[in-house]
Amino acid sequence: MVTKPTEQTPLSALYCAHLAKLAGVPNGVFNVITGFGKTAGVAINHHMDIGKAAAKSNLKQVSLERGGKSPLVIFDDANINMAANLALLGILFNQTNAAANEL
Repeated sequence: MVTKPTEQTPLSALYCAHLAKLAGVPNGVFNVITGFGKTAGVAINHHMDIGKAAAKSNLKQVSLERGGKSPLVIFDDANINMAANLALLGILFNQTNAAANEL
């Protein structure tokens, strides 16, 4: 797997790579490439061995994320009202903070 996180927030992806290494994932299975989208991202997109930018380079087979916005796993024994409130908070947390900071 090759992932290129946004240049503003690369640390979470790098930490995931660290955790993968600690868990025994073999070298080369989980790869993080950091950098700016206009340079690193474009280079990744147009590399013939990586499945991105399909329509612009060589019509690669791609699989896009299909998890939707903020997917959650809620178990049968969960407090449904609390789970719903926390899910809503998770989706809108930055919006509420941004709105509060503007006041």
